[in-house]
Amino acid sequence: MTDSNRRQYLHLRSAMTIALAYALTGSGCTRITHVPQCPAEAAPGSTVDITATVQDPGATPRYFWETVPDGGGTFGDARSVSTTFAPTATGPITLQLSAADGLFLYVNSCVINVGDSGVEVSLLVNPTDAAVGIGVLFTCTSTGSTPAVDFTITQTGGATVEIIDILPGVASFDADTPGTFTFQCVGVGPSGTLSAPASGTVVVTEAAPPDTGGGRPPGGR
Repeated sequence: MTDSNRRQYLHLRSAMTIALAYALTGSGCTRITHVPQCPAEAAPGSTVDITATVQDPGATPRYFWETVPDGGGTFGDARSVSTTFAPTATGPITLQLSAADGLFLYVNSCVINVGDSGVEVSLLVNPTDAAVGIGVLFTCTSTGSTPAVDFTITQTGGATVEIIDILPGVASFDADTPGTFTFQCVGVGPSGTLSAPASGTVVVTEAAPPDTGGGRPPGGR
């Protein structure tokens, strides 16, 4: 190896050593560390604040927010670390923040659960006054702007009875004993959000004794 080649080799090795030292000591280029922060829940039609904690000793990175999959909502400024997000879908939505420093692209995300708005139900009890031995029918229907996809009918008061499910939102019970019985229906939205309960009451009385015809008819002798 000539003196010239030896000097070039030593120079290259020195440069590589300095670059490695920079990487190990944090004095040179280091990777961007960013942690997106978004609220755990939001309502459809709302606007929430989102941001990220960032550690970046190097050059100023470029940022970009997006939803995964696409179409979950809109951002106030998708290229700003701190911005707003307005969901347009329901269910869990992943908000992904990309950070680029000119050499590398770093990606991290947070998840926001958007509940259903307008999930409402009503409960019809037929009849509301029944005699012992009569069957009582419950019909739970969706009345809100967001349709309920399932229903749960439960008893909330009175002596325990057996509720028989017939169809989603339709059930019945046999009035075997007198008393006052209360029930409720809860609707389930497309993303699992529950509606407020709708209540209904039925009063069961003893059946009237049969007319045996033993009385004297009017005008009879």
